[in-house]
Amino acid sequence: MLTVILCGLERNGLVEREIFVEMPPRVQSSLTPLEARRSASPARGQPAAR
Repeated sequence: MLTVILCGLERNGLVEREIFVEMPPRVQSSLTPLEARRSASPARGQPAAR
């Protein structure tokens, strides 16, 4: 289920996936720069943290 969600986020440009060619196989997902900026700003209607 997590894989399906991450693939959808990657398809929408919110998450980047880095594949490491090693044993056992490993994949690392991270926010794209656009999503990282959006996540760092307060949500609409929410007060900024103090």
